[in-house]
Amino acid sequence: MPTFIKVVGLVTITGALLTSPSFAQKTTQSAKSPVASTAANETPNITEAERLRNARRQQARSLLISLATEARSFRGEGLRARTLTRIAELLWSVDNEQARELFRRAWEAAEVADRDDKGDQNFREQVLTPLGRLDRCLAEEFLQKMKEEQERAPRSQDYDSNMWELDQAAQHRLDLAKSLLRAGQIEQALQFADPILNRATISTLDFLTDLRDQSAAEADRRYGALLTASGNNVLSDANTVSLLSSYLFSPQTYFVFNPGGTASWAVPRVSLPAPNVTPQLRLAFFQTAAAILSRPQPPPDQDQTTTGVAGKYMLLKRLLPLFDSLAPG
Repeated sequence: MPTFIKVVGLVTITGALLTSPSFAQKTTQSAKSPVASTAANETPNITEAERLRNARRQQARSLLISLATEARSFRGEGLRARTLTRIAELLWSVDNEQARELFRRAWEAAEVADRDDKGDQNFREQVLTPLGRLDRCLAEEFLQKMKEEQERAPRSQDYDSNMWELDQAAQHRLDLAKSLLRAGQIEQALQFADPILNRATISTLDFLTDLRDQSAAEADRRYGALLTASGNNVLSDANTVSLLSSYLFSPQTYFVFNPGGTASWAVPRVSLPAPNVTPQLRLAFFQTAAAILSRPQPPPDQDQTTTGVAGKYMLLKRLLPLFDSLAPG
């Protein structure tokens, strides 16, 4: 543990060195001065400033790589993963190739830590969060590894019977997108989220609602595409409609009905008002909902829907006032 404390302290100091204004600031004297002022006696000063900046950059790089080597002595894979991730993040502006190598080592340690850890920590997610801001290709590579690992594992029956939930690999992808969205990096967030925004789940609709706070047009456009995808999906049922309705009428409050007709729901910490969307988007929802809900109900012994007859009835009872008051005649 003393070694870990030492490394963390040195990482902090090195990070301060890399992010200090004196290190990051570019020399601007030549831009501000007129052409006539570029006298021969000023050139050595500019050259010296560049030399000092390069020397400090190399010093910081050497120190960070040395700290990464020390991290190998940690007994805990979780500590090693966190430390290597932080070092790689700091090293990125100095040497991104070396930083990528450290991210790979951090990922290997995180994989072991996630297999061995019995708690709620997710070390791979802690690697993905900063990596997603810096290198999309490497983050996608790691997400693909998680997907392949999941495909090799036995399929969860709980997931089969809860079609409104994302599988673990997709949830990791969306969690990364959410972290980028919270940081205001909308374009990068959407690059990671878009591959899984074609399925109505609590997580994807949560993301779209959060996205709407920052870019209503982008969120509404993707919600419209989700309506189309849901309408074309043969597995969509009354619960799909219930989740889709939340985006327009009860943001981040979700009702899910079981075959016995009982509802479970997730309620946000803060009640959110219904968004002000275009009549065309609201009409698209009602058309999609009507198409899904009017599908023939299969016989009880062949019913694969998540609601059954009783759950579908309760959903219709809940949505009927919305159809009466807001759907076009």
